[in-house]
Amino acid sequence: QSDYGVYVQDQIDITEQWKVLGGLRFDSFDQDIYDYLAGTQTSQSQTALSPRVGLVYEMSPVYTFYASYSEGFRPNSSFDFYGNAFEPEESKSWETGMKFSNEDESFSGTVALFRAEKTNVISADPVNSGYSAALGAAESQGIEVDLNAYIGADTTLTLAYAYVDAETSNSIINADWGTEIPAGSPLVNIPKN
Repeated sequence: QSDYGVYVQDQIDITEQWKVLGGLRFDSFDQDIYDYLAGTQTSQSQTALSPRVGLVYEMSPVYTFYASYSEGFRPNSSFDFYGNAFEPEESKSWETGMKFSNEDESFSGTVALFRAEKTNVISADPVNSGYSAALGAAESQGIEVDLNAYIGADTTLTLAYAYVDAETSNSIINADWGTEIPAGSPLVNIPKN
């Protein structure tokens, strides 16, 4: 597998309080997958253009509000039981929040609301052991809180908490039981807290 990415990003100060962030990333990858047991070869080439935009409003030296949107691209470098290469995983994410601190910056923090969507998510194939299968789409949303208190020259107290609601975006069939797992079912191994 060979891949490369090139990106450009810039922040523009429109006024003293308003700032705009813009960026663009280009990704390209090529892969050749050899299955020596089956005697097959699969080749794949993909490119993607991923934007990123953000807006910042500095209300005062102690309060800043922001919002951002970005898209992502990640090659899936495996293949299914039939030797077919998987499409790349693509994501979209939104975040909005507030950053704050006191005047001497001995106490600071961030509160953020977020949402992320992914497509072409790969998981273990429940029928064909040792292979991967496409799960489909997943989404998550939640809130994150980070607080920092500088207690002394060498000591910082940090508190971080996140609530995450992660679920499937599409219905899938559980191959072990032959039952439908409806869209909106919780994703395993992702804690809510």
